[in-house]
Amino acid sequence: MYLKDGYIHDDDGTVVFFRGCNLGGDSKIPTIPDGSTHLKDSLRLDGEITFLNRPFPLNEADYHFKILKDWGFNFLRFVVTWEAIEPELDNYDEQYLEYVCQILSKASDYGFKIYIDPHQDLFSRFSGGDGAPAYAMESIGMDVSKIADTCAALLHQTSGKKMKKMNWVTNHNRYATATMFTLFFGGNTFAPFLTIKGENIQDWLQRRYIAAIMKLANKLSLNPSIIGFGSMNEPHFGFIGLKDLSKLENCAFAKGAIPTPFESMVSASGHPIKVNNYSEGIFGRLIVGKKIINKNGANLFKEGFTCPWKQAGVWSDERGVIELLKPDYFEKLKDQKVDFCNQFLKPFILNFKKELLAINDRWLVFIEGVPQEKYPSFDNSEASNLVHAFHWYDGATMVTRMFFPFFSIRADNRKFVFGKRNVIKSFSDQLFDIKKITKEKMANMPTLLGEFGVPFDLFGKLSYLTGTFYSQTMALSMYYDAIDENLLSATIWNYSASNNHKYGDNWNREDFSIYCKQDKLGKRATKGFVRPYAEKISGVPLVMKFDSKNKIFYLKLLNNPNSGNSTVIFLPEIYFSDDLLIEIFDKNYTKIIDNFIIEQEDKHLHVKILLEGEFTITVSKKR
Repeated sequence: MYLKDGYIHDDDGTVVFFRGCNLGGDSKIPTIPDGSTHLKDSLRLDGEITFLNRPFPLNEADYHFKILKDWGFNFLRFVVTWEAIEPELDNYDEQYLEYVCQILSKASDYGFKIYIDPHQDLFSRFSGGDGAPAYAMESIGMDVSKIADTCAALLHQTSGKKMKKMNWVTNHNRYATATMFTLFFGGNTFAPFLTIKGENIQDWLQRRYIAAIMKLANKLSLNPSIIGFGSMNEPHFGFIGLKDLSKLENCAFAKGAIPTPFESMVSASGHPIKVNNYSEGIFGRLIVGKKIINKNGANLFKEGFTCPWKQAGVWSDERGVIELLKPDYFEKLKDQKVDFCNQFLKPFILNFKKELLAINDRWLVFIEGVPQEKYPSFDNSEASNLVHAFHWYDGATMVTRMFFPFFSIRADNRKFVFGKRNVIKSFSDQLFDIKKITKEKMANMPTLLGEFGVPFDLFGKLSYLTGTFYSQTMALSMYYDAIDENLLSATIWNYSASNNHKYGDNWNREDFSIYCKQDKLGKRATKGFVRPYAEKISGVPLVMKFDSKNKIFYLKLLNNPNSGNSTVIFLPEIYFSDDLLIEIFDKNYTKIIDNFIIEQEDKHLHVKILLEGEFTITVSKKR
């Protein structure tokens, strides 16, 4: 495959559209111990840790891959974590690595193209998310067993039923996650004194992370279905770029007791402190009181270690006086405001790309900026082999766990949107804006929507009582309408083989899986995400649209008859039977009756137009 004019092309020159899913959401957590976050002992470190059989055992692979293939997916974003590959320092899980090779060989047999997603949320399971092994945090002296006690992270394991949905996002503004991301991306700049065997913590962490992913890459180098690797899922800036550590800044979501960066540093070092208690709703954020955190004065750091920001002179507690000394410590670099994406994230991406392409120079690197924030800029030489695999979610639906087709709040500017047409337009405009940035600032590299989706526990899990998924189906249909309008490849979040009605995806009360073992196959909003689309286009794509109400698919393209290739369209049986009406119109919308070849094969329509120019293909049911 190669990249040209903002699209991914197959070796035969056709433009490729990928429609697939993230496999799987439960790959964030180990199988031993059972990493389901509602289990209190799921973070134990006194025994074996393995992610073997994530996303599902080999003997179940045919069952799941057949489902995914029948749904029309041709692409998998395959979730792995640094911890899964290297659960302990210098101890790679060879059994897990062999399992991944075998499961992806099976995926290859089903014709899927695959990119590997080195997933993380909030840096690590031990700071409320997934990704890095415990040793990465222990390397700077953190006692991961004290993270909850010091309010360095909000953990489902200790919060239990008090853990509100989406509260896990607030950990970006707490000490453990923010500190580790700051050190991972900016240790050389902000903690030059922090070294491990003479190597700065930034270089040490990045070298360990990249080495783990390259370990897997080498294992998979001969699988022809692997088209590339992600550099890192949803990287975050930590404290980098914050203007005033005494204030809560760049907080995407605030609910409950959340310390300012300075307060989080004080609490992590063993001081009880009173912080603001927040409520967040559709009308914005409110302070609804105060709460004391770390009441017992627990210290996050083991004996002989201390807070790196205290070492850097950012704050002090000498002689019992707690002071913030450098509130703008992370804002400027040589009197210039720091640019996290270009000064810290971009060098990491380019280094990752260099290491990956040394293994296979045809692989693609799927990159991300900070969600709902900025993206790095790239010139043409830097952008080779790069795909912008951004994420987008309907924020109001995620937070409220309600969906109304006639009302939404834009995720980017929080403006209210009324009316179904306006809501769909809002979704489309948000995706268009990101695609526009990619074209103008990222050398027009291809764009792929790496994550989007809908919660299945809407309206207090009403669908599990009624057995119908009308709201989820409507939401997904509207999201895909926006995706089609922007001619995007996309991978929905997610497919979890272990999903269940009680605990959802088994991670932080999330319930986004399009598959659930408790629901009858085909009933879980299938009509929302199983849709017709053009898998390959011989020429330049111009318009793709599906009218689900009238069951009509439209594809407009600038045809290239000299390639000898067909345009291939997936037609799901739930919308189209064999009794099809296939029509082709020229630029003037005059129907053409010859100079094309049409073949049908296994839910796919192959159309070869023998003329040059602009054409529209419509597929509907005969009336």
